[in-house]
Amino acid sequence: MNQTVTAPSIPQLSDNPNLLDITGWKGNFVAVHTLATHAGVNLNRDMDGLPKTITLGGVTRMRLSAASRVRAARTYARNYTEKTDQASARSRLLPQEIARYLVKSHDLDVKKAEALAVYIVHAAGMSIDASQPDRTRAITYLPETAVVRLGQLVLDVESEHTDAIEATQQAISAHQATLTEGKRGKKKDLPALPEVPKALTAAARTQFAPGVCAEIALFGRMLSELPGGQVYSAVQVAHAIGVDEMEMITDDFTVVDDWQDFGVFGSANQGQHYLASGTVYSYAALDRRTLRATLANGVQDPDELERLAQWAEQLFVTSIAYAVPGGKRSRTGPAMLPTLVLAATTDQPMTAAPAFEEAITGPAGVEASRRLCAYLNNAQSRAPLHGGKALWLSPLGEDAPTMPSAITLDA
Repeated sequence: MNQTVTAPSIPQLSDNPNLLDITGWKGNFVAVHTLATHAGVNLNRDMDGLPKTITLGGVTRMRLSAASRVRAARTYARNYTEKTDQASARSRLLPQEIARYLVKSHDLDVKKAEALAVYIVHAAGMSIDASQPDRTRAITYLPETAVVRLGQLVLDVESEHTDAIEATQQAISAHQATLTEGKRGKKKDLPALPEVPKALTAAARTQFAPGVCAEIALFGRMLSELPGGQVYSAVQVAHAIGVDEMEMITDDFTVVDDWQDFGVFGSANQGQHYLASGTVYSYAALDRRTLRATLANGVQDPDELERLAQWAEQLFVTSIAYAVPGGKRSRTGPAMLPTLVLAATTDQPMTAAPAFEEAITGPAGVEASRRLCAYLNNAQSRAPLHGGKALWLSPLGEDAPTMPSAITLDA
């Protein structure tokens, strides 16, 4: 029974023109400060579809939640992790994906594949959704390669667990039959699944190992159903806040029916979108020690561990600096480069949000950059930056603000 996890494969980020590599500077933390101007977007919506806001200094401003920023960063990072062990997935569809793998790669019957998938997920200790056996009850966050590893594991032990797998298949069939009886108002529970030997449970849980997945090591996870499934996040991500007063418009739209004819006029549908504009300050930080402690669970060789940790740091700095939440992206095209990105090492990470307590009036991009750099310069005596890089892209062509002395300004 295979209980091991293969060594991670580490791609290269060197071909990314936006890469900010500050791994050569000392410091227990890496802090990333970003300023970006957005126009006519709705990057992060509330329950009513309105752009999320925050009130600071008596002014209503744009806000991007920390969760939306992390989601955007993970999606951005997928450009560099999707073909390696470093990719992660956050989903309830683990049984479905294992079944698909078994059907596609091993030409199994669909029902047999479903039973094998449910059995191995159940073996790991994950609860199966009562109404949809292809889903787990709670969302899981795991290395993408766990799908293949769990699928291969259940094939390896299939001959030893024939009765249990057959019982699982019968339980799924019986459950699906109850769902087609037409009885409403009462939720049918999945029949009890067979008991699983402890050795198989241990082997299945190993496949969730975070030590081979940089994304999970960076952002952490909570898997309450798995002992040891909790991974402390190595990063802290703040809600991004506007530095100026938010300007919001109501965008009325109409939809014309392409087949409308014979003197019928007007629109087939009408509605409203809510869009906002403003300059946003974002802050995030990485704890290098926590990152290495998590990765050490899956990588024992010191040199390999350090190489993976440095790659993960580059991945974090690059993705958190440039990723933009994708709300309403198909009709607003929100992707853009920030005005300023400043990444530096320190032993005392801190946000520079107080620099923007008083809202900026008028064009905010350049003025916000000056305020940010002035704040960090003033804080050098109390929370010094050891070293780092900054990328400056002024929308108006002014000279760059005075960077902290430890920061190298890239062209």
